[in-house]
Amino acid sequence: MSSGLWAWSRAWLVAADRRHVARILVPALVVGCAVGLGAARSEVLVALTIGTALAVLAAAYPRTGFYLALAVGMLQYGPTRAYRLLPDTLTLIDDVLLVLLVLRWMGDAARRRTQFPVVYLRVVAVWMTLAVLVAAVSGVETAIVLGALRGLFLSSTFFILAFAYSSDEQGARVLVRLILVVCLMHAIVAFAQAARANAIGDPSFGLLAPGGANALGFLMLFGCALCVALMRTQSRAVVILCVLSLALVVAGSRGAMLVWPVVLVVTTRGSWRERLVLGLVLAGAVGSLLAVHSWVVQRGQADVLRLSPAYLWESQNVPEWGGRAVYMRALPGLLASQGGALLVGLGPGQYTSNTGVANNAEAYVATRPTSTTSPTGFAYADGQWTAIAGEYGLLGLAFAGLLIVHPLWTSRSARRWQGSRGVYREAVCAAMPGLFVATVAGGFVLNLFEYQPVAAVWWALAGTAVAATQRMSLTMEH
Repeated sequence: MSSGLWAWSRAWLVAADRRHVARILVPALVVGCAVGLGAARSEVLVALTIGTALAVLAAAYPRTGFYLALAVGMLQYGPTRAYRLLPDTLTLIDDVLLVLLVLRWMGDAARRRTQFPVVYLRVVAVWMTLAVLVAAVSGVETAIVLGALRGLFLSSTFFILAFAYSSDEQGARVLVRLILVVCLMHAIVAFAQAARANAIGDPSFGLLAPGGANALGFLMLFGCALCVALMRTQSRAVVILCVLSLALVVAGSRGAMLVWPVVLVVTTRGSWRERLVLGLVLAGAVGSLLAVHSWVVQRGQADVLRLSPAYLWESQNVPEWGGRAVYMRALPGLLASQGGALLVGLGPGQYTSNTGVANNAEAYVATRPTSTTSPTGFAYADGQWTAIAGEYGLLGLAFAGLLIVHPLWTSRSARRWQGSRGVYREAVCAAMPGLFVATVAGGFVLNLFEYQPVAAVWWALAGTAVAATQRMSLTMEH
């Protein structure tokens, strides 16, 4: 039994491509030595060493650099960055690596070594141009504009990189395994935290630091969608699905728990009768899990109605229970008070984006209610759709909708593939409906596109699905 588990672990962690492991270890050793030396010397030397190593990695091995950036992005940051893996001045190394990898991709694209994600680039270019024009007219400071655009669009560069370097079966295999391994790491840490605190919910954040309950929940939801898509060919995916589902409950994210059965049903590949049966089974399972969750949170006083959608919405209107709906209800009045704001928004960084909250944007300050439970003293403002509607208007919502519907629509034909075009590429495409549902739901309780541990996973899988579908369509035509 142990030998079988060891063989399986090696297959998942090493056999995907041993050359990639070697290519990751070399720069990792360089960075590790630099950090060790910098602990007693200057961090400037460490930064220069890491920057040089990342530049070499991005130029020589862009695919490996892409996987490293994804792994660091999923592990390094929390809402308060309490789990820093590097000193304060070095917490942007994944951002630096992303920029270097995009520069390498631009070089490859100029030499026609890779394809362009045309739809993605057009939508993002028009959206960013409109945002800059609105900011210029509104007189928004340049630093705030750059910060808001960086927060919203930097993680989406994973779409470009996945499109270019992870569209074949080997790339999809490494990508899926990497995501599931990191998800399992988060789950194990969450279990340990819950056991130590003797409670689930807020004390259990995985590696995402205080405030990451929803982020952990929706990250587990992404992993569950991948597991369901893999179940037909990878029996062990069922075990991982159970572990991630339990971690989702331990995270205490009510939104993720309520969406969980929907994600699993829409991801299931089979007849509608099979999906209906699965849905009924999952409804009973999730009801039991919610009952257990409610019992633990209420300290022995079970109240399953507390986890109903109606109660969830009602609680978000109360600052002490979240208060996110307060910012949503204030939008019509805010946008109507300024000419054209309903269409183009208040401008980048002017409402509830991470940049707007950090800089105390005027509209955000005027709207926020006080809270006695939030660490900031104010109701939570982390809803991506609220932030986009407030800062970019109806056009911004339309652009965001195009970006998340595009992978779902493009990969629809690939979801009918049956094992002839690569197990993992087909799994990524088959998981898109579930990932889409999770992304839409997560955008109501989390600044999903601005929070890299979750955003990086979505964009990487979306880029892989679009590129894999287009690549196989071209192969079939020829």
